[in-house]
Amino acid sequence: MSRCRWSRCTAAPAPRSPTAFTAWRRRWGANWWGQVSAWSRAANQGAYEAGGVSVGLNIALPHEQRHNPYQTLSLEFEYFHARKVMLARYSHAFVAFPGGFGTLDEMMEILTLVQTRKMRPVPIYFVGEAHWRGLVEWFRASLVEQGAIAADDLKLFKLVDDVSRIPADVLAYHDPGTGDGFKRPTAADTEKARGEQPT
Repeated sequence: MSRCRWSRCTAAPAPRSPTAFTAWRRRWGANWWGQVSAWSRAANQGAYEAGGVSVGLNIALPHEQRHNPYQTLSLEFEYFHARKVMLARYSHAFVAFPGGFGTLDEMMEILTLVQTRKMRPVPIYFVGEAHWRGLVEWFRASLVEQGAIAADDLKLFKLVDDVSRIPADVLAYHDPGTGDGFKRPTAADTEKARGEQPT
């Protein structure tokens, strides 16, 4: 998980991913939380080398999670829910890289919290169209069609391949009045998500 230096930003990488996301690290010098994947390690290294605070919010897992040497502050959690509270509380954006069940779990929870206004709105990105396209199509064909979510809930996140525009996009998101293409949940959205009015 990551907290970017220019604006706090959590990124959810896959702990088993073999790809180092060095372009992310070099471009942003990010402060990252989390999992020891090549992406998180590269981002922690970028923050560390830039002189920033590189925070790791680690989860105790038998094979996938361990502290990396580029974390200036490393916190270890026994339970996923406690770690998710920290991620949600201190992040100003979420970026999901290709991953498995853990990444899906964290990102679906963040989408739900934003949709129901249980946390402040933040920009959410799914990086890697080839990896995430099927999930987004399922959202559209199944969840929207069955009325489980509203069609404009698909604007709570963006599906991207080019990460170079994410920093400016996050800053624009937090600048009032900027048209950035994201949906900001309203009170009516909260009522719909709670089943208090039809979708």
